[in-house]
Amino acid sequence: MGLIANGQGILKKLAGIVGGESQSSKFREKSPENNRHRLLKNIKNKAVILNNGPCRVELSVTTHCNLDCIMCAGPQRTKTLDKSYDWFLENLGDFIYTLEDVSIAGVGEPLLWKDFDYAVADLTRRGISLRTVTNALLLHKHMDAFKTGNFRCVSVSIDGTKDLYEYIRKNGKWQRFEENLRAFADVLQGRREKTILYFNVAVGTYNYADIPNIVAFAQEVNVDFVVLNRVSIGRIVDEDPKADLFHSGRYEDFKDMMIRLAVGSKVYVVCVFDPSLSIFPPSDEPLESKLEQPMPYQTIPVDGDSVQCIYPFTSIQYWSGDVCLPCCMLTRPYDAREITFASYWNGQYVQMLRQKSYKHTLIPGPCGKEACPYARTFVKKYL
Repeated sequence: MGLIANGQGILKKLAGIVGGESQSSKFREKSPENNRHRLLKNIKNKAVILNNGPCRVELSVTTHCNLDCIMCAGPQRTKTLDKSYDWFLENLGDFIYTLEDVSIAGVGEPLLWKDFDYAVADLTRRGISLRTVTNALLLHKHMDAFKTGNFRCVSVSIDGTKDLYEYIRKNGKWQRFEENLRAFADVLQGRREKTILYFNVAVGTYNYADIPNIVAFAQEVNVDFVVLNRVSIGRIVDEDPKADLFHSGRYEDFKDMMIRLAVGSKVYVVCVFDPSLSIFPPSDEPLESKLEQPMPYQTIPVDGDSVQCIYPFTSIQYWSGDVCLPCCMLTRPYDAREITFASYWNGQYVQMLRQKSYKHTLIPGPCGKEACPYARTFVKKYL
């Protein structure tokens, strides 16, 4: 009863912001598909106050971490955020009924979250697609959740193999990582629904020469693709700016290595910071089957007058510390009037973002991130 009462209270606050009848019955009776239909109508009408809920939420569930990686900025060492899954449910209220996709993530390691298995089971029961990112060292404790959970995508962080792995990921053991990945790959192969598995690599001068070994291991454990990201922030760059490949004088060596790797690689390798170096080996299986298929809200058909970025219309990042953000590239000042999920969803900050989206001034714009992948992939103007 407490949960229901809390959800109703939150939605009353929303009604005060939006005006008119309570949204509770609308969200409870309407499916995610109908919620998306209302989203399309709102976009068409250039509405900044919406009568639909979010399609996706990223739950940033913990700042605890079991590692101390050399390239990490380490916020988990200065602040602890770790709320229960029931806390998220209470604050989401009836918005839980509009969600199609939930990411269980965090600044720390999501598998350290005490409610990980419980949340996976409940969200799967609700028919919501799931994704997560992990350092994989605790996978052996959560295999059952991954066997039965509705996971669309799992990202595994890896920055080196063997001794180099243990140098970069302090407190981590390569043997445990390797055993977990091999067992996890078997679990994914046995699932009825395909789960995309990819490696995420933070590339700097200290580990770029090990990329061929990472790719070889990825092939062994049936990873769908490897993503290379540039190390440009964090402790190692603060201590030695030349850890960043772009400032090291060794970028040409990195390029030559990638060109050589492309000759024999059987694994797709996506180089985010230099797409020309990405590797797309010939394969009987098309690339499309390797990639995570877009959710329906990611392929909303729009015309030239519609939004350039639809993140403020579809998604929220929700942190354990009562912080709501539209995406990973935007921050906002603390506003006590917009600390609840409901008050944020149609609050002044998001209204401003939606207005800028309609005017095509959001990306690039206040976030200053022209490389935002969602600016390129979420909006399909040609449909």
